Amino acid sequence: MNKEKGPHKETTCKVCFEIIFWYRWVLINRYVNDCLFHCKLTHRICFSLWTPAHVQSEDSVLLFVIAWTITEIIRYSFYTFSLLNHLPYLIKWARYTLFIVLYPMGVSGELLTIYAALPFVRQAGLYSISLPNKYNFSFDYYAFLILIMISYIPIFPQLYFHMIHQRRKILSHTEEHKKFE
Repeated sequence: MNKEKGPHKETTCKVCFEIIFWYRWVLINRYVNDCLFHCKLTHRICFSLWTPAHVQSEDSVLLFVIAWTITEIIRYSFYTFSLLNHLPYLIKWARYTLFIVLYPMGVSGELLTIYAALPFVRQAGLYSISLPNKYNFSFDYYAFLILIMISYIPIFPQLYFHMIHQRRKILSHTEEHKKFE
């Protein structure tokens, strides 16, 4: 099971601490801002925080980290320029176009990473709480991960097609507006 995953393995381990630190910061920020006020899903950040360490050198982690990093850079650039009332068309276009590739890439990376973690989670009983205990509560992280993977089936298409609809609405409006200028 200790096999070399590629040249990025050493680099991934070196930056892992930094990524987890910033993802935790973003998780707190997102929980307060998005979940409480906008009810947005924070699955990618939550998932990144609780990935078993031995799985973090998988190629799939690199896949979702690259996809979500580019996505977040574009998104926060979009928000920043919007707040400044100076939104370049390139940023708007990137926000509503690059998700077509980046979103499936990130979701694929997440699902492959969860799948790679399942044997370790089951064997180690990672983050699981079994009965009996003083709280009379049990939690099976392995089953939870499987439920998360299954939840992508109805959730991913809804979010993806919502973005496609937004893309049509926003970019077609921009094109019509440019015709009249």
